Amino acid sequence: MNAEMMEALQALAVDKGISVDALFAALADALESAYKRMPDAQEYAWVTIDPDTMDIRVMAQELDEEGDPIGEEFDVTPDNFGRIAAQTARQVMTQRIREADGYRLKRINEAEGDAARFNSLLSEYAKAPEVTKRRIYIETMQEVMPKLKSKVIVDGDTQGILPLLNLGGQTGVKP
Repeated sequence: MNAEMMEALQALAVDKGISVDALFAALADALESAYKRMPDAQEYAWVTIDPDTMDIRVMAQELDEEGDPIGEEFDVTPDNFGRIAAQTARQVMTQRIREADGYRLKRINEAEGDAARFNSLLSEYAKAPEVTKRRIYIETMQEVMPKLKSKVIVDGDTQGILPLLNLGGQTGVKP
């Protein structure tokens, strides 16, 4: 690869709002996937990409009986790796970009929904502040209370502690 490839990755990153590092990681994953599908591929191998020269290397290490890497890493880049890997890399990069676009759209939709809910609450609050405060409090309690394991009510003068009567729970032994 060369400077043209780096320019293409940078343009893609800007266009899709994805970092160049994320694209490099996706490209390395795609190339590693392509390598591991090749016959006689090393079991423990990974792809390195030099961002300055765009030099792509497949590195490997031997594994011991327990599956842990041992010894020095060595270069196992196949001679025809560029041609074989290009199509796989393109497919994986396209998939990752689609996933990133989907995630971005999901987050935007969630943020817009949250903003619309907040704006709705704000307009209700402007009309009737006390009613809106009480409604928010009640809604919060309805969400929080069922998740509590035990509920205790303390009276205003802190004279005593009263357990909340558990009308829905089963206690005692059934006959």
